[in-house]
Formats: sequence, C-alpha cells, structure tokens
Amino acid sequence: MSEACSKVEGSQNKLTCVVKENQQLLQENGALRQQICSLQQECKLLTQENTDLRQKFCNYQVETSHLHQDNASFRQQLVCSQQENQRLNQELCNIQKQLGGQMLCKEDNNNQMELQSLRKKVARLQCALEFEQQKACQERLALEMQLEEANNRTKSQECLLTQDTGEARQLRQDLQRIHNLCSAAEKELKYKREQLVDVQKHNALLSQEATRVGVDLKAIQDKICAQERENKALRCEIEEKQEKIKGLELEAAKSCQLSKQLKCLHDELASEKCRVQAAEKKFAEMQQHLNSCQHQVRLAETRIKEKEIMEAELNDKRDLVCMLRNELQEELLQRKLAEQCADDLHHQLKTMQDKETCQARMVADLQHCLHEQQARVRALEEEKTSISNENECQQRVRKQQTEELLATQQELEKHKEELRSVLQQLDSHVRLHNDKQIKHKMKLRKAKEIFIREVMARDGKVKQLENEVKLMRNLLDKEHTWNMKITCENDLLLAEKRDLLQKLNEQEELVRNNSSIACGVKQRINYLEDENKQLQDETVTLSSRLGSLERTLKNIQSIRALEDLKRTLSNENLLSKCLPSSLASDFPGGSGTDSVLDCIRRVKLNEPADCMKFSYLGSSRVPYSDIGYLNVSGSSAGVRFREQEDRHSLCSDEV
Repeated sequence: MSEACSKVEGSQNKLTCVVKENQQLLQENGALRQQICSLQQECKLLTQENTDLRQKFCNYQVETSHLHQDNASFRQQLVCSQQENQRLNQELCNIQKQLGGQMLCKEDNNNQMELQSLRKKVARLQCALEFEQQKACQERLALEMQLEEANNRTKSQECLLTQDTGEARQLRQDLQRIHNLCSAAEKELKYKREQLVDVQKHNALLSQEATRVGVDLKAIQDKICAQERENKALRCEIEEKQEKIKGLELEAAKSCQLSKQLKCLHDELASEKCRVQAAEKKFAEMQQHLNSCQHQVRLAETRIKEKEIMEAELNDKRDLVCMLRNELQEELLQRKLAEQCADDLHHQLKTMQDKETCQARMVADLQHCLHEQQARVRALEEEKTSISNENECQQRVRKQQTEELLATQQELEKHKEELRSVLQQLDSHVRLHNDKQIKHKMKLRKAKEIFIREVMARDGKVKQLENEVKLMRNLLDKEHTWNMKITCENDLLLAEKRDLLQKLNEQEELVRNNSSIACGVKQRINYLEDENKQLQDETVTLSSRLGSLERTLKNIQSIRALEDLKRTLSNENLLSKCLPSSLASDFPGGSGTDSVLDCIRRVKLNEPADCMKFSYLGSSRVPYSDIGYLNVSGSSAGVRFREQEDRHSLCSDEV
C-alpha cells in the first residue's frame, strides 16, 4: 500500500509539474498576445503615417505638376514674344529693303515723300519695337523670377521629398522588422498553440487518470479513515480501561495484573496496526493477521475468565464486608458496655469514632467499587460481543481490501506505463521544439545577412542617384547662370540697338549725302538681325535643354518609384519565402537587384537616357562656344561702329 501511495504521489507531483508548465505557457501566451497587440497598434500607427506621407507626396506631386504647367505657360509666352519679335524684325527687314530700293531713286520727289513717310513708319515701328522689347524684357525678367521661385520651390520640395523618402525608408524598414517580428511571433504562437493542444490533450488524459487515481485514493483513504476511527475508538476504550485498571490497582494487586494485561492488549493493538499496514503491502501477511485475530479472540476469552475471577474476588470482598459488619455489631455491644466507663474510655471512643468514620468511608468506597465492577463486567460482556462482530467484519473487509489492492496495483502499473509513454512523448516534443528553434534562428540569421547585403546595395544605388541629382543640379545652376549671361548680353544689345536707332535718326538727314554711311547702317542692322537670330536659336536650344532636364527629373522620379516598388516586392518575397538559398541562387552577390533595375530602365526609358547624355554633353560644351562667339561679335561690332563714327566725323569736317 505504501508503494501505491508513493506511486500516486509521484503521479500527483508530475501532474502538478505539468499544470505549472501549462500555467507558464499560458502566461507566455498572454505576454506574446500583449506584444502582438502592441505591435499591431504600432503597425496601425505606421500605416497611418505612411498614408499621411503618401498624401503629402501626392500633394507635392500635384504642386510640381502645377509648377510644370506654369513653366509650360511661361514658355509658351516666351515663344509668342519671340514670334512677335521675329515678325517685327521681318517688318524691319521689309522696310529696310524698301528703303534700299527707294534710295536708288533719289531723283524722284515723289519717292522722297514716300521715303519720309516710310521713315516715319520706321520710327513708329522702331518705337513699337522698343516698347515691345521692353515688355518682352520685363516679361522675361518676371518669367525668370518665377522660374527661380519655381526652382527654389522644386529644390525645397526635393529636400522635403528626400527627407520624406528617408523617413519612409526608415518606416518601411521598421515595418519590415515589425512584420518579421509579427511573422516570427505568429509562428511561435502557432507552434506553442500546437504544444498547448498536445499538452491539453495530455492534461486531459492525465486528469482522467488523476480522477481515477483520486477516486481510488479516496476509497482507500475512506477505508483508512474508517480503520483509524475504529482504532481511535479502541484507543479511547483502552484508555478508559486503563483508568479503571489504575483505580483497581489501588484496591488490589490483581488489578495490577489486569493493568499489565491491558498494557499487553495495547501493545497487541499497536502490533495489529502495524499488521494492518503490512496487510496493505502484502497479501500473504493477511493470514498471519487472521491468526493473530484468533489469538486475540482467545485473549478475550481469557479476559472473560479473568472477569469471572474478579467476580469471585468481589464475593470474597462481600464476605469481608459482612465480617466487618459483624465486628461493628460487636463493637456496638462493647460501646454499650463501655458507656459505664465513659470517663475512662472517652478518649478511646474518639479514637473508635475516627475508626468508624474511616471504616464507613471504606465501606462506601467498597460499595462504589462493587457497582463499578458490575458495570465493568457488563461492559466486558458487551465488548466481547462487539469484538466478535468486529472480527467478522474485519475479515470481510480484509478480503475486500486484498481484492482492491490487487486491482489498484494493476491500475498503478498501467498508469506507470502511460506516464512513461507520456514522458517519452514530451521528450520527443521538446527535442523537436529545440530543433525547430535552432533552424528558425539559422533562417533568421541568413535572412538578416541577405537583408544587410540588399540594404548596402540599395544605399550604394541611392548614393549614385544622389550624385546624379547633384550633377543635374549643377547643370541646372550652370544653365541658369548662362541664361543670366544671355539676358545681360541681350540687354546690352538692346541698349546698342537703341543707340544705333538714335544714330540712325540723326544720320537719316545725312543719308542723301552719305550713302556709304547708310550701307554701313544696313550692314549693322543685318548683323544685329543675325545676332537676334542666333539669340533666338540659343533660346530655343535652352528651352529644349530645359525640357530634357525636366524629362530627366521625371525619369529620376520614376526610377525612384520603381526602386521603392522593387524594395517592397523584395521585402514581401523575403517575408513570404524566407528561403535564403533560392535568393542566393537567383541574385548572387546582390546583382539580381541591379539586373532588375537595369531591365526596368531599358524597358521604360529605352532611348531617353542616351538623349539625356547627349544633351548633358551638348549643354556642357555649347555655352563656352556661344560665349566666345558673343564676345567676338561684340568686340567686332564695337570696332566697326567706331570706324563708322570716324568716317562720319571726317565727312562732316569736309562739308
């Protein structure tokens, strides 16, 4: 029985351990769920921030589109003003041709009148040209200011976009990390849920077994409690008997023998307890215990015999009491005789009274003892009957207990086997869990390495794009400076034109006498017209360059958008597959991303990239040649103008 109890206690300890593990797993699940909730909230916040950033980016794109539209409208206005300038220049050419044709016919007065009218028209047209040129200059200045403002806005927006893109990259990286953590946490949760399901099944089996064992234990404990109650009742009865025996020891020595026998019975009861416990352990000892019970019956019979002896002793004591009564009667007679000599025997009477009181007390005690002994005899008879009944009940109970012990031993062996199988399953599950964790950690390390490589490659590409953007900005700054130089030269040329027109008005009076001066003026006008045409061609080339630069900016923005899409796609592929081997085979050394970007650029940009390169080369080479040409033309024009002035001064001196 002790082995069964120890096994049951071991099973209970295992159950408690399993319950504790379940509680720990539940706590870990609660913590993981809290982490998942917090991560989901962070994901929601990040998604909201991404939506806000996307809205801002859309707003920036809308603003840039408006700015591009404004630039297009300004360019259209420039083209219109250039067309008007060309028209006015054509009219000037026609008028000058008419003047040249009419200069040949100096003799005709009618032609002179027409020439005067034509001159007036030319003066008017020149005034209109000057006014329109001033307007065009003002419009150009306003357009340039607006272009500068637009460029500043674009620069500021580009800075904001770069900042937003950096923040978006960081947010995307955070989102990727959070998605990775969420996926890992979800996998761990799935694995732990599976473990919990297995553990719950195992717990259900163990709980069923525990209920069975508990029912068996309760039955055994009830039986043990009943036996302990019986033993307690026997102990109480034995204690009462011991007290009674102690009272009898004061009366006689035989009561001492009874107390010794009762002590022996107490020892035998203790031995019976030990034997009951041994009977729970072994079935073979039950027969010996039955023999001991038979021996106890015999002892009970001896007790009955002893009770009969006690009754005989009580009869002897009764005879003694009768003798004492006779002696008292004799003493009373002696008292009657002694009354005559009361004076002499007064002291003796006192002593005799004391003796009488003592004897009365003794008689009362003896009567009390007689009543007690009679009650004891009755109790012993009742005990004899109860003991016989108890022996029969104990025999029946022992048979039942032996049968139950055999059944419980078989069940305990079954429980042991089941517990061993469950422990083996737990060991196998723990090993599988550890192997899965190790594999998962290796996959995470490989994924981190691949992610770091891709991030390094992306950073390199971003740096390259930033360098290209810087180069584009430098080119834009150079073109802006070149446009400023051209505008300054145009202003100078306009001032020269004004001076020349004033000189033409002054020299028209001397045209009749100075045909050579008129030819020089015509040459100067032709030269200025050629310069205007060159300037118009340069403005057209600059406008085409601006368009190409805008296209390049749009292409760069599209490339950035494609790179962002590619990053998101690569991150989704990493999260969905988590197979570094396939990634390594498909994209060795991070070259796969470069190839994909090159393919996208080739498909969607085809030839514009080459055009951009040629436009960059043209823009880097042409300005210097144009500057040199303008400088040479300006110097040659100044020399010619000085020669014409010298000639005019000489002619005036001669006249």
